[in-house]
This record gives sequence, structure tokens and C-alpha cells, in this order.
Amino acid sequence: MILEDLSSLPKEAAAQAETIAAKMLAVTRQPFMLAGRECFIASSIGITIFGVQQLSTEEVLHQADTAMYQAKEAGGNTVRLFAPEVLTAIAAPAALA
Repeated sequence: MILEDLSSLPKEAAAQAETIAAKMLAVTRQPFMLAGRECFIASSIGITIFGVQQLSTEEVLHQADTAMYQAKEAGGNTVRLFAPEVLTAIAAPAALA
């Protein structure tokens, strides 16, 4: 999902995106009926803020994907915001190999 009209200030935009993501998680956590059975969905949401810096589509998707996997590692049903130091931490062990 791409959100428009967020603040031009990165920290405010991140807070706005996290608020929207939290609302999305609250909705997806609600049980629903499917073929007569109560079902649940677990969601992990990764957020990246772009627009100020010039990033390719691939870079934006990679950042959001990285944040999503951080959310999954945190146990799922959570939101994580991309932080550049996450990529540095991931790349460091690979550089040693």
C-alpha cells in the first residue's frame, strides 16, 4: 500500500503511517467466519518512508520488505519501520563470509 499526503517531515510521516498500520492490524485481528468456521489472520507490516530521497522502485520495495521481515521476526501481528541500520546489520555477517 502506498500512502499519499503524509507530512513532509519524515518523523511525522512515519508516525502517521504507523497509526494507519496499527488500525489495519486491529481490523485484521478480528475473527471472521469462513465456511462455518471461525478464522483469524496474522499480519506483519513493514513501512518505509520515501519521497525526500531519490530511491528506485526496487529500493523502496526492498526497504519495506526488510521492515516487514523484522515485524515477522518480532512475532508477527506487528509493525516495523525501516531503518538503514537494519540493512547494515544484515549486510555485516554476509560480508564476513
